[in-house]
Formats: sequence, C-alpha cells, structure tokens
Amino acid sequence: MKKTFSKQKVLRKIGERCIKFRTEKKLSQKELAAMAGVSPAYIGRVERGETCPNIDTLYKIANALEISLSELTNIEEDDGYIMDKYRDEIEYILFMSLYPDKVMKVIREIFEITNGGLM
Repeated sequence: MKKTFSKQKVLRKIGERCIKFRTEKKLSQKELAAMAGVSPAYIGRVERGETCPNIDTLYKIANALEISLSELTNIEEDDGYIMDKYRDEIEYILFMSLYPDKVMKVIREIFEITNGGLM
C-alpha cells in the first residue's frame, strides 16, 4: 500500500531533506540561499516546513545542492532520517531514564578511577 502524507508532513519532510543535503555539503542557510537565488529567511521557512515552495524554487534549491529534484523531494526515503541523526542521543536519554542507578554507579566508578576527577 502506498503511503499518503498530509501537505504539512510533505513540507516538513522536504525541509528535513533540505537540511540533510545542506549540512552534508557544509553549507549555511545563507550560502544555500545565495546559490539558489532566494533569501536566507526563505530557506529557513522551507527547512522548517513553514512554506510551500513552487517547483521552480525547489529546482533552484536542488541545483544549488547539486542533487536532482527527485532526490530533494523523495520524502519516502527519509522516514528514519531524524531518528538516525539523533540515535546516539536518544539511546543515551533512554538509558539514563531506564537505568539511573547503573548510570550513577558508572559515574562513581569513573570518579574513583580518576582519583576524584584529579587525574
């Protein structure tokens, strides 16, 4: 069964992909905006899913990112992107909340090994 997405979800996912490709290329919003011929504020709204860019603007952004329009708009591919991006942080938070006693024990052991933090 093919997935269907609300307009807002599509915009958020395109924004996430824009962030993904922009950060992979180590570009700031300002740099991407200049390359695509739009304002930095507009790139910010696209990345937050707050605006619906027309096809011409999406094409300019994709070109600036040196990717195809289909790569930028392939929202089904990135269902797990945010989870993957923050996996370590999420696992750490879950571990801390599920096993606070174990975490404190490890912290105490590290503290003792390092002579009270005075290595």
